[in-house]
Amino acid sequence: MDWETGFQPCDDVLESLLDPRPRIKGFKGCIRTFSGITTLAQIASAAEYLHIHVEAPLDLRPLPRKCRYLRIYVPLMSTTMVAVPLPDLPSPHLTVLGVAAGSAEAVAQTVLAYAPSSKWYSDIALHYPELSEEEERRLLTLLHIQ
Repeated sequence: MDWETGFQPCDDVLESLLDPRPRIKGFKGCIRTFSGITTLAQIASAAEYLHIHVEAPLDLRPLPRKCRYLRIYVPLMSTTMVAVPLPDLPSPHLTVLGVAAGSAEAVAQTVLAYAPSSKWYSDIALHYPELSEEEERRLLTLLHIQ
């Protein structure tokens, strides 16, 4: 899926799959609502991988803990946001979208807001970052990474 083509939620499609409870082995798409997350959790309880793009903070705790790979794509949050921790298991992968020059503090806020309670990510990726080397060092300092 090309995340650059725009946000195209599939919450309705997921809800249509509830009857007669099909199971999916993997998912790659956009979800807009908590209802979409809970529906995905129901039909993907044994999924091997989940790639989920959200456009705003959502409670993702209902996601299945048994999947092998969880990657969440999130927009850069420019204002202070309420923490919406990702599940601890599987150890999540986070991709921050829209990382413009001068946004090191906003990137750090976004990463910390989504941090699982364990504070452990499998990886953190910045999608086409425009940060200077100095800003990258600042970001690492803000995230306490040496």
